Amino acid sequence: LYMLRRYKEALTEEQKATKLNPYNALYHRELSCTLYELKDYKEALKEIQKAIELDPDNPYYHRELNRTLYLLGEYKEALKEAQKAAELDPDNALCHHEIALNLYMLGYDEQALTKEQEAVKLEPDNQIYLNSLQYYLELVESTSNK
Repeated sequence: LYMLRRYKEALTEEQKATKLNPYNALYHRELSCTLYELKDYKEALKEIQKAIELDPDNPYYHRELNRTLYLLGEYKEALKEAQKAAELDPDNALCHHEIALNLYMLGYDEQALTKEQEAVKLEPDNQIYLNSLQYYLELVESTSNK
């Protein structure tokens, strides 16, 4: 149902599954993703945190928590989760890109540039990362010229 974008129906089924098996981290993650799509970010946050309690070494769950915290404007906490995801999955360019986004939102432009460079090194053909890198380069250059 989720893949069909029938989120309200998916929500009902995922809530049932999670209630029947509350110790399944994947069920909590799936429920979190559905709540996220329904823009119920606070409940999505609770569910992805439960998934992490059950499976703390899953980098994908930390990326999901980062994404939710980021949308809630909790950039410091989001940064910690993005860093944890990168620690668990250091060759995943998206983790480094997400760290850069959080650093940028916190005003750490030079650090954001460095992290985006890591993302580009891992995925040199990714246009999103290349565009972000160019933006950070211009930003850092413009502030250093003042």
